[in-house]
Amino acid sequence: MISEDQVSTEHDDPEGLQTRLFRRANSQDEKEQRRLDILVAAKTIFAEKGYNATSISDIAKEANISYGSVYWYFDSKESLFEELMTFEEEELKTHIQTQIEMDPKVVRDCAHIMKMCEHNRFGIGGSGKILYIAC
Repeated sequence: MISEDQVSTEHDDPEGLQTRLFRRANSQDEKEQRRLDILVAAKTIFAEKGYNATSISDIAKEANISYGSVYWYFDSKESLFEELMTFEEEELKTHIQTQIEMDPKVVRDCAHIMKMCEHNRFGIGGSGKILYIAC
């Protein structure tokens, strides 16, 4: 999952930020950091406003870059969202794998929950609560 720690430290330096706003990312590291900054900003804005109410302009403002710069890294809002979801999915998988390696009991707990879902038709609701789904 994307965290604030992954955001470029240039955000803390107003003078550096001004330089960054008007300077194109040249090195591969700068490009990767800029792309990550955009994903972090998108995650924040999508969470606050929802997909439909979010604009590329909102994301650019949150990322402290120009509107057009977003399009250097993503073809559309949809492609940005898809990449964000893919990134978050990979981060979640990594987190789960780490937890399983640290505590094998997690596997048993997950298997138990999966059996409950399968046999009792439980599902996860939008609030993260387990809901009973009637057939």
